Formats: sequence, structure tokens, C-alpha cells
Amino acid sequence: MRSAASGSLVPSLTLEAATAEVAGELAAWFPDEKSLVYWGGPEIRFPLEPGQVAELIEEEGTLSFAARRGEALVGFCQLRGFEPEQRCIRAARIAVAPAARGKGTGATMVQLLCREAPSRFAVDRVELFVVADNLPAIRCYTRLGFINLGLQERRLPGPDGDYPLYKMAIDLGVC
Repeated sequence: MRSAASGSLVPSLTLEAATAEVAGELAAWFPDEKSLVYWGGPEIRFPLEPGQVAELIEEEGTLSFAARRGEALVGFCQLRGFEPEQRCIRAARIAVAPAARGKGTGATMVQLLCREAPSRFAVDRVELFVVADNLPAIRCYTRLGFINLGLQERRLPGPDGDYPLYKMAIDLGVC
């Protein structure tokens, strides 16, 4: 499966099913424990090893995607936590390669992910959680039409304390 961005912010970006071959490169994107926890949650161990990435890709109920520009891996993202009664799914573990940051790659990747969701699941809405001080991500999601639903009671445990989380959502007719 390859899904290409048309009329997107970054030309020629495609999403494809992620395979274990992306593990080594993805593992190198997180230089410290805090950045890894922000991305993957508290169950991911630092340093991120390719074997952990392979396990994430194979998680039951999770679809993992590699974002590519040409042959270059520029991003990774997942759809997980399908809730059929709410017609909702969660975008998760959204990461952009360090060299591709600040260039619209994340926005285009999330647009493609939102377009992919209803082709795989009976959903009308995509939700995500983001650490409250991850301002670049929050700005990206807001520009795409995600609505900030506020701080969550649940906090993300991290190496230097618990991080507050925002829940954000978009109705797929907007994406």
C-alpha cells in the first residue's frame, strides 16, 4: 500500500506499511529518554533498539506506516485503539526524521494518515494525545484542523516527572 499526498504541503510524500527494515533508522531519531517517552510512551525503553521497533510494528490492533520522500524514510506513524462504537481511532507514535523537521513533513504525514484511517476502519474521527509542552506538534495539529479537547487527567510518566497531555481530535470531513 502506498498513499501519496496530492495538493499537500510536501510534494511526493508517501505512506506505506512499515516493516522491520525501518527499525534501525527510526531508533536513531531519539537521542535521549525524554524524546523517546514523548514519542512512544513509558513502556518504551531507552535507548530504542531495532527489536523494540519491530515489536511496535507488529502490535495487535495497530497499523504502522513509514512516510517516505522518494526512498528516504522521513516519518513514522500509527493508527491504533479503534473504537467502533465511537467510530474513532487514535493516531499515535508520530515521528519525523530530524533532517525533515520544520519542512511540513509532519503535517503532510498526518494528513495522509487521516485519509488512510477511513479506508481501514469505519471511523469518522481521529484522536491523538500530545505532551502539553510539545508546541511544534500542537501547532501542526491545530493548522490541520485538530481541536484541542483540553488537558487530560492521565499524565505521561517520564524520566524527570509526569508530563501533562492534551487530547486533540479531528472530524475526518475536515482533514
